[in-house]
Amino acid sequence: MGLKARAKQLFEQSHQIYGSYLIHKKPERERLPYSRSYIALLMKEMGFRSVLKKKFVVTTDSKHVYPVAENILNPDHALELRNEG
Repeated sequence: MGLKARAKQLFEQSHQIYGSYLIHKKPERERLPYSRSYIALLMKEMGFRSVLKKKFVVTTDSKHVYPVAENILNPDHALELRNEG
């Protein structure tokens, strides 16, 4: 199996997550002496690009049971804004 085919196989097995560094490690363990930069060049030619999807993180919990602080600075400010609009 050629290096391009092996790189494509490894890239697909990783669900298109592995970059040239990890793709390079597997053939290295199989004693195929290729540099990481050469594998990166082949991946670029084939249009392979590692894509990591960030998870959506909810940072606000509006349904908590904790008390909400009272607005003591300007309690009428919210009313003023509503009356203007």
